[in-house]
Amino acid sequence: MTQVTNIPYEALEIGQQASFEKQVEERDVQLFAAVSGDNNPVHLDAAFAAETMFKERIAHGMFTGALISAAIACNLPGPGTIYLGQQLKFTRPVKLGDTLTVKLEVLEKLPKNRVRIATRVFNQDGKQVVDGEAEVLAPGAEQTVSMPPMPPDKPQQNEARTTSAVAPAMESSCRQGEVENRRMVRCKKPASPGGMARRGCRLVLCAAECIRIVPLSEVAGVSSCSRRRTW
Repeated sequence: MTQVTNIPYEALEIGQQASFEKQVEERDVQLFAAVSGDNNPVHLDAAFAAETMFKERIAHGMFTGALISAAIACNLPGPGTIYLGQQLKFTRPVKLGDTLTVKLEVLEKLPKNRVRIATRVFNQDGKQVVDGEAEVLAPGAEQTVSMPPMPPDKPQQNEARTTSAVAPAMESSCRQGEVENRRMVRCKKPASPGGMARRGCRLVLCAAECIRIVPLSEVAGVSSCSRRRTW
């Protein structure tokens, strides 16, 4: 794992800079559309985009905003930083294949560990595509952390299955140590007409009861479950 050391409030200096670089790939646009729910055809449909003022597909504007968030969280001030606000102005479209460089600069140190940071983004031609300013709460102490690996493009499949299919799979996975810190919660509630379980259940293909796979932290809030089983 990559280790990153943050820059605490006291060590930050006016004019201090950092940068973060990312090439915009097809997978980035597809994943951002899926996560955000923004399936505007100008981002996903080449034929539609060809008829617009851009003449080709472009990346989501807030994808570039997300890169600014990454630069602040990982570089300046780094891990432990809390976002308080962000102003953005989109000055040029971002196209697939562009290499973007986020440039950060500390503008002002405010009371109570708050910091103003200039957030500017440029493409590979040196043309500015985003101008903005962030206000963050900087870390109070220096800390070195191990950054987790990036998640896979496709999450592991544990979506809707029948009750009979889920339980053996969970038991098998848990025996192999693949499922940790999870509980299977059985809710003995009559299914609604048509076989759909009551609202709120993730796995709904059942006749008389439903199953949800939930983190342990959420189990305390489940009041309607008559039986809980832990593996």
